[in-house]
Amino acid sequence: MRRTWLLTAAFCMLILAACSAQGPSATPAGPTALPSPAASRTAEPTIDPLQALVPHGTPAAAWGRIPIPPGAIAGTGDALGYVFTTEDSPEEIGKFYQEVLPALGWTYQSTSEPDAEGHLMVFTGSEGTLTVSVYEHEGQRMVLLVR
Repeated sequence: MRRTWLLTAAFCMLILAACSAQGPSATPAGPTALPSPAASRTAEPTIDPLQALVPHGTPAAAWGRIPIPPGAIAGTGDALGYVFTTEDSPEEIGKFYQEVLPALGWTYQSTSEPDAEGHLMVFTGSEGTLTVSVYEHEGQRMVLLVR
């Protein structure tokens, strides 16, 4: 009981010390008009996490030894990943990679069903693991290849 009382007293002293450290507050000389809640609200911009990934360059024919489908519209990448846009459906993209990659030494491991959230395929090979992610974005599909 005594320990609880001491902890409570110490906590109250800390709060009082923090309040007094701010100094005295000035009292306004007259009534202060407060902005209405509706006037102070500003619309927050909608953040599109995929927008930062949208490529703008001419797509390559391949990323390393991984082919890019002929229907790619734009593409860009580095040693860790490649992203391209296409008007091909998620099913067409999946079929392309499931047909082409095994001939290049990649083994198909798993997939998710294409839906509104996207489509994910996983392949393994001598170069490690390759994921092929397909996302709907502004009427096109954005495909992200990551090793």
